[in-house]
Amino acid sequence: MKKISLVNKETAPKEIFDYIKGLLATFPYHALLAKWQRAQFEVLLENLPSDRAVCVHDYSQNYGCRAQNELQPQYFNMKKVSIHVTVFYKCCKVTR
Repeated sequence: MKKISLVNKETAPKEIFDYIKGLLATFPYHALLAKWQRAQFEVLLENLPSDRAVCVHDYSQNYGCRAQNELQPQYFNMKKVSIHVTVFYKCCKVTR
């Protein structure tokens, strides 16, 4: 299970630049894929029949809400939050 907490860390500039270089190595593929997916989505919306809709659902992760330095009993009674975003697109072609 992932835990999110604020952590202070000092890092040498070379380590930061090496990390960024690693991220930039995969960015062109990611950008190409995102552009292609967006183009496919736009074509889908342009050709959407009037009796159909497109649903885009973002599956999120569950986040536990608790104090950073918690006691043992708090560990078992933690609150959870799930965020799910859904966007519906419906065809609204205007006929003249």
